[in-house]
Amino acid sequence: MSLFNRLLTIVFGIGLIPIIPTAIFLFYYQSVAKNDILALHENISDMASVMVRRDFKDVDKKLYEITSSKEKIQPKRDKKKLDEFLKDNPQFLLAGFLDSKGKEIIKSSTAEMKRRFGFLDFSEDSVFLNAKNLKKTAIGNFEIIDDLPICSIVSPIKETKEHFIGVLDLKGMLLDLSNQRIGDSGRIYISDFEGNLFNFNKDIPDIGPGELKKFFESGKKSSDYILSNKFIYIGSFSEIPEFNTAVITLGKRGEAFHGINLITSLILFFLLAIATVFYFSALFFSRKLINPVQELMQGAKRVSAKNFKIPVKEKSDFKEFSSLMKSFNAMMKDVNKYQDMQVEKIIEEKRKVDLLMSLMQDAVVLADSNGVPLYANKIAKNILDIEDNIGDGIEGHQDKIGFGRLKIRDIIKMKTKSDIIAMDSGQKGEKKYYRVNIKQLKSKTQDPCIFMIMRDITLEHEIGKIKEDFFHSIAHDIRVPLLTMQGYIKLLENSCEPGMKNSNYIENIKSSSNHLFELLQNILDISRIEAGNLKPDFAEVKIAEFLTDITEKFKVLYNEKKIKFELVLKNIGKTLIKGDENLLRRVIENLLSNALKFTPVGGRVEFLCLKNKDILEISVSDNGRGIPEDKLGLIFEKYVQVSENDDRRAGSGLGLAIAKKIIEMHGGNIYAESVPDKGSVFKIEIDGAFI
Repeated sequence: MSLFNRLLTIVFGIGLIPIIPTAIFLFYYQSVAKNDILALHENISDMASVMVRRDFKDVDKKLYEITSSKEKIQPKRDKKKLDEFLKDNPQFLLAGFLDSKGKEIIKSSTAEMKRRFGFLDFSEDSVFLNAKNLKKTAIGNFEIIDDLPICSIVSPIKETKEHFIGVLDLKGMLLDLSNQRIGDSGRIYISDFEGNLFNFNKDIPDIGPGELKKFFESGKKSSDYILSNKFIYIGSFSEIPEFNTAVITLGKRGEAFHGINLITSLILFFLLAIATVFYFSALFFSRKLINPVQELMQGAKRVSAKNFKIPVKEKSDFKEFSSLMKSFNAMMKDVNKYQDMQVEKIIEEKRKVDLLMSLMQDAVVLADSNGVPLYANKIAKNILDIEDNIGDGIEGHQDKIGFGRLKIRDIIKMKTKSDIIAMDSGQKGEKKYYRVNIKQLKSKTQDPCIFMIMRDITLEHEIGKIKEDFFHSIAHDIRVPLLTMQGYIKLLENSCEPGMKNSNYIENIKSSSNHLFELLQNILDISRIEAGNLKPDFAEVKIAEFLTDITEKFKVLYNEKKIKFELVLKNIGKTLIKGDENLLRRVIENLLSNALKFTPVGGRVEFLCLKNKDILEISVSDNGRGIPEDKLGLIFEKYVQVSENDDRRAGSGLGLAIAKKIIEMHGGNIYAESVPDKGSVFKIEIDGAFI
């Protein structure tokens, strides 16, 4: 939907807000008015019912004398009684008695009426059957004879099976009802419950008895839809249950609701006229309003495209828009100046960064998540073999960028295995070694990037290799005379009696010899591990017994130093693991020995082992002096010690390096966490070790 159409819809919709409740109120009024008309019909039918019920009750009272006799009917005697009854009640045209089957016993009337009605046989007549079954007066058989409205009335005679039969003249009764009108077409009628209508004026609506019977049985007292062959009627009825009849009012629906429909049509026409006028007003207003809005939209598109040179037109039929467009043009000028200033600042900052990066001796690389280099200093470009114009899109250099991307991927892959990686130096057979640090830079507006620093440690690596070769050579040369010396020390120890002064000297010589032998053994072991000559002998290890056995050997040492030492096993039970018991023992003893060495007197050491799903976790935590932050990432490298100025005997710096190699042989990982002056935690995690 275009902006103009949206604006037109909004303005026109606002104009329709007061019209909608007005229309709702109109339809509510129409519904209430129709209900009022139906209520009027109900009231009229109720009043007419009262009048008819009163007249019929008067007739019923007049029948009391003649129907209260308990003697059996005797024609000669009762003929005189009937004549007197007709004389006293002129509204009766005929009077007689019927036997229990509804057939004539005797009757009295004029000769004309006797001739017209003939022999009275009501055995199948519904009026007689109702009176007989209900044992009360029943009225029916409404008809007009020679413009005279009549009906039959049957009343049971008490304590006998005979019935009184009379033909009642309804002219006086119906004259009052027929004179009542409801509008132009509304009339009052009498009907039985079979739907047969009766009226003195002979203007009975052409409504089928079935339709009225359905209305009577609906349970509703009024209806606004009664169907005839020509018209639709509305009406209401009121029952006269004593005589099995009902008074019903009927009127043509169109005439009854004519006034309401006329008012509704006029108001709807008025609302439609208002809506039409408002629509064309909204159309005119929207066309006037859309021009400056479109101008501002075009200006906003130019600003988003960083085009600040073309201003928007400031002329408009609305002062507010003219002021807004002037402000928009002023803003564009300010943004243009600010952009130029920012570009200059960015260029200046880039020069500073380029200068700083060019002076660094480390390789610095910034790459996207796919490994494509976005920035590299001169040293990094030499290492990755990429050219200076990174990311400028110049054809002919994409192959270099692609080659650099492959190298970055290889470096990241090697970094996952070790912090130190080896790469070809470009000269045949020579390699260079780098310590790599990689961080991921996350941005809210751009894709994440990879920041990588590579420090050349080739010289350090070569010195370390020379040192290692030297120690390895010395270790081999010293090992044989050292074993010989340990033998002589053993002989001296056996020859000295306990408590002698010389025994302390021999003990010191023995301790120094063992430390030297341990140092030589570590050097030889690390050489065997790196050469791939040390292979773990995997077997089943009962982890609970294994750790308990190690703990028992250290308890004495910890007790001597008054250190609280605790072994905690969680979810272990009789769990078995697959590993080399001797190598694992060496790792754990090294961790417990370090904790003993660096935990002060009265300190605390916790040795924890737990089963976490498929991972075996072992940790040694203490509250000693901790590890300096600058050494925390290096302690698992060869010849690195926590403190070179320790007042205790310095180690070889190989224990943790050997421990790391052994744990990696078992498919696990070892790492440390520490807070200076608060303690350290060494953790081992081996995945899939359980059997």
